[in-house]
Amino acid sequence: MRSLTFITLFLLANVSVFAQRPDFKKLKIDIASAETSEARARTMADYAVAIPSNQHQEVLELSDSISRMGNQESNPDFFLALGEFTKGIGYYRSQDFKQSKSYLKESARLFRKLKDPFEFKALNFLAIIYTRSSQRDSAIYVYNEILERADPLDKSARIKAHGNISNVYRHTGDYYKAISHMDKVYQLDSTNAFGVLQLSMNASRIYTQLEMPDEALKVMRKVTIDTFPKIPPKGVFYHNLGNIYKDKNQLDSALIYYKKAFANSSAINYTPLQATDVSNIIETLIAIDSLDTLEELFRDMDGFLPKTKEPLAPLRYHLLLGRYQAKKGQPDLAESNFKKALGYSNNPRLSHIKPQIYGELIDLYNTKNDSNTAKLYIDSLNISQNNPATLRKEQFEAEAKAKYLLAIKERDIMEKEKQVTSFNVQRWALFAVAFILLLGVFFYFRNYRKSASGLEKQKDANEALSKKIERQHTTIVELKSKAILEAEEIIFIKSDGHYLEFALKSKKNPELDRNRLKDVLGKLPNYFVQIHRSYIINLKEVKIKYANKVVMKDGEELPVSRTYKSQLDEAISKFKD
Repeated sequence: MRSLTFITLFLLANVSVFAQRPDFKKLKIDIASAETSEARARTMADYAVAIPSNQHQEVLELSDSISRMGNQESNPDFFLALGEFTKGIGYYRSQDFKQSKSYLKESARLFRKLKDPFEFKALNFLAIIYTRSSQRDSAIYVYNEILERADPLDKSARIKAHGNISNVYRHTGDYYKAISHMDKVYQLDSTNAFGVLQLSMNASRIYTQLEMPDEALKVMRKVTIDTFPKIPPKGVFYHNLGNIYKDKNQLDSALIYYKKAFANSSAINYTPLQATDVSNIIETLIAIDSLDTLEELFRDMDGFLPKTKEPLAPLRYHLLLGRYQAKKGQPDLAESNFKKALGYSNNPRLSHIKPQIYGELIDLYNTKNDSNTAKLYIDSLNISQNNPATLRKEQFEAEAKAKYLLAIKERDIMEKEKQVTSFNVQRWALFAVAFILLLGVFFYFRNYRKSASGLEKQKDANEALSKKIERQHTTIVELKSKAILEAEEIIFIKSDGHYLEFALKSKKNPELDRNRLKDVLGKLPNYFVQIHRSYIINLKEVKIKYANKVVMKDGEELPVSRTYKSQLDEAISKFKD
């Protein structure tokens, strides 16, 4: 699985270019057709941003051209700011981050003075450089400044800031904040199909690292992937879905999506993805012991190897071929291929796969009853697993997961506190209404106390009003444990020693409270009645009544004792009325 994760990261880094490739032809037309020097200069800066890193010298030449344009204009400061910005981009492309930061800071300062929103483009690239330089706190500060100061209508600046800051938080292991900012991007840019595709894959990667495949699957389902044209990102999306189903141990579903990914990459003849996709199909078929078609698939994969420069492809070819040969009872051939895979894993980028290969060799030598060689590889496995880099990575992932779960817990606690506060406000509002109504009753009674008929009417009204107040008051029940329940949610209450068990509609397990039935009954609405020394029921939740028991809507059968039988019949009669 680690190797699959590596493939995903590699492909995402490369195929995102296809989803967001700039239209150089259109940019050149826009430069030529610009009606003003300022419009031409802005488009030239956009063109400079789009130029690949290996053409950074061209970007620096563009910056000089933009700066010179200001010599003939009435607003030279604008052209100076734009020239500094473009020069900062040029040095960024050449990996000279120190020079780049200097020019971008000056550019942002000048644009801020001019109150020009181009300032936020400069700040965005400045924060990217901070990220690339491992100055992540500075990057977060700059992104937050953009989000705080950018015009709410400037969606482009806000989308880039939220997207980039989520990437920074992901690298720091603060996955909760990373996902929160991804959600912001989705809210601002939900109509951008390619943007939603990229967001879903990034979020699913985080959930996969958190070992939460159901959440990963949920965010992937936001994308209607079948409507996309046949492009590399579509194949990567299917590939990621296959990985998620593999994590859920649903290998048949994983195989379906790996085959879809392979069909997509074959349709566009994109070899790096073809090699990856066919290797995933092979790995899954081996796992489910479906070996009949593997010879042909291995020939396909072998044909892709010369056309891909990615060193992971030959490693996986030999690793999977060895695994297949081991299953076919060809231990010598399997041993040869495992050792070839081990040779490829000496590449620092692939060293994380060594433990997997050691495991295969250990199993193979145990099968061959060669315990001495197996022990040598066990020692190598222990050394690789205790590698400082591996331990740091495992520690980072463990801390990131703990931090995420803690953030979720804190969020849930805050939401619950808000609900409790809301319930308390409602309760005090009911008390206030009840008090006002009681005052009204008092004055009404005083004004009509001399009239016998008036007194009778007042009595009836007073009783009806008291019942209404009681119903309002008892809609919410506060337990001794400070838990707050809605009366409608209670199915029945069972006494068990010093504790009461509240069976609820919305919870599988009952709510416990140290209390007595008689104390609770007085707080409940009149559709609650005691039927046994150990039970109070909600008449609204009764499905069938027998002579000596009742069946509740949730299927529970509760006894009715002779002591409370007449009380139950009377309560049912009143409830029907």
